Amino acid sequence: MFKIIEKDLTNFSTIRTNSYAKCYAELNSTDDIKEAIDFKNKNNLKFKVLGNGSNILFSKEYYDNILFLKFGDGFNFIKYYDNYVEIGSSYSLIQAGRELIYKGYQDYIFFSLIPATIGGAIRQNAGTGNNEEIKDVCLSCKVYDIKKNKEIEFDLDNMDFSYRNSIIKKNPNRYIVLSSKFKLKNKTDKIDDLIIEMKG
Repeated sequence: MFKIIEKDLTNFSTIRTNSYAKCYAELNSTDDIKEAIDFKNKNNLKFKVLGNGSNILFSKEYYDNILFLKFGDGFNFIKYYDNYVEIGSSYSLIQAGRELIYKGYQDYIFFSLIPATIGGAIRQNAGTGNNEEIKDVCLSCKVYDIKKNKEIEFDLDNMDFSYRNSIIKKNPNRYIVLSSKFKLKNKTDKIDDLIIEMKG
């Protein structure tokens, strides 16, 4: 159930900067997002979606003008289909990489090296080198379009990926990543070799 609460933000930053929010909400559905946006608009607030905290440094000890949003269990999923996998925005990129590697998908070793959520990785087009960026394995991305007030899906061509950038990042406060679909190809039976490479 959607609820606005006060929240200590300290543990949402890996640097552990002390900070507190007057308005915080966990999101588990698109209905929650709609309620959050309505609350933001009615109270004339800015908003910030929290990821795993690896790139966050809180500059104030108390925020009363920002609605902080965190994706919950409703977006913490991984679902396999015949030729693609869909992963929720709050799912760990490292965990997704490990699971895909143990299934023999060699294109996902770089996932296991990046401390991020799927949502943050999509926004940043996270990667580790040539042919090892989100854009190289992504098929499409479901987002919530705040301007249109509805869920939409971008295919790869419309994601506008570039180095550490995407349509999400280029349009701040417009899109919220919900989930993304990734290719399932280049499967190998030499899983032990992939595990060694992942751990190396």
